Amino acid sequence: MNIPNFENYDDGRFRCMTLTLDDGRYVVITDTGGMDYPEPHDFNVCVYRSENAFGDDPTDSILASATSDQFDDMTAALDAVGVQP
Repeated sequence: MNIPNFENYDDGRFRCMTLTLDDGRYVVITDTGGMDYPEPHDFNVCVYRSENAFGDDPTDSILASATSDQFDDMTAALDAVGVQP
């Protein structure tokens, strides 16, 4: 899956798509299981204070999230969390 401006991340255990916004917020998109790349019908969009906040304790630093359970497509989910890729 390719979303403009997002980079693929794969450390061998965890795969996701990421984007750092101009204000420092860090956007991570995975599947709803939280460990693999998103699919058009299976995604979890999370916005964190910063990349470091995501690395330190992701559950404590999340600002917003949206999933495929709530939205029919990823564009609507990104819009709902205030991200314009």
